[in-house]
Amino acid sequence: MQDFQHEYKIENQYKQGCRVMELVFQLFPEEFLFFGFSEQDGTYMFVHDITKFEPKKLTTAKLQEDWLTAMYYSHILFFPDFESIRKGIICVAECEKMDLRRDVSKLFGRFFSEFLTHYPFDGECRHFNTGTMMNICASILRKILPEKLRKSFKVGYQMEGHLSETFLVPTLEQANARMLRRMMESLELRYTHEASFSL
Repeated sequence: MQDFQHEYKIENQYKQGCRVMELVFQLFPEEFLFFGFSEQDGTYMFVHDITKFEPKKLTTAKLQEDWLTAMYYSHILFFPDFESIRKGIICVAECEKMDLRRDVSKLFGRFFSEFLTHYPFDGECRHFNTGTMMNICASILRKILPEKLRKSFKVGYQMEGHLSETFLVPTLEQANARMLRRMMESLELRYTHEASFSL
């Protein structure tokens, strides 16, 4: 993690986290759908639409670095307290009409190899409305992923309608403002807990 922080000049500060997350919301306004505590699962849940991430929008090296920095802060804020760190969280991904050639980018590959491989996601990743190709790729990935990632990676979940219909209400602008506020509150809570633990 320290190497990743050094490579992308990550300050590990709330202010920088807010800046890069706001940028990501501007670039991909329909990608992040929900973050909050799930009473049903007893842990935090993050919901996003994989197909709304468009790598071609990251046109400069600076934008790519900012995106990688935002992914770092996302990974931090998903675990705002010690209970979530201990139990892990649930990540839900909408994959309807996903084009693997378009949506799986080299940039995400960098984040995976440089960060997730060494600091794996702790929890469960549920992929909804996956197509045949995605299911085949998932079965191949399970053979090469580290054990912790392999256990968390699940496909084949189905639901009627698109996940965005549930979460992007009453308007996209209001939903984004709500989502960004929750994520920044979670990041602030994480740093507050870290500070109290270090005293």
